[in-house]
Amino acid sequence: MKKPGYVRLVLAAKQVNGRQKRIFIAAVCEKLCDGSARKTEERFGWGREAIAKGMLERNSEPEEEVRLPRGGVKPGEVRNPQLVIDIRLIVEPHAHSDLELKSTRLYTNFSAAEVRGALSNMGYTNDRLPSERTLSRGKNPNRQPR
Repeated sequence: MKKPGYVRLVLAAKQVNGRQKRIFIAAVCEKLCDGSARKTEERFGWGREAIAKGMLERNSEPEEEVRLPRGGVKPGEVRNPQLVIDIRLIVEPHAHSDLELKSTRLYTNFSAAEVRGALSNMGYTNDRLPSERTLSRGKNPNRQPR
């Protein structure tokens, strides 16, 4: 059972976010748990990784953290949905199924360079075309994200 003071500390930690929260829980770790992230995790339920990062941030210079709402590069399918349609128009007439019918996936003998060339013939400029590497990755459902 948690002591009443511990509950107040957990509630106080919920009032702040990000770097401030990690620095706060690092201070609690140092004062009440002898600097042991494992003890702090057991007593308060905070993650050891967050505690360790807070300890590093506590001893370092304050840095500006830039966080953009919903930031990051949007996938090509979102930025240019017409491109996906045009790629399908190029590839689908030459697609065939698995010869042993073990899979529902379709295969084609088009290389990424050929698809890219066909897209440029359709009027896409180089700055709007995906790279050959991007095209060769395709939409493989078994591929692990990086």
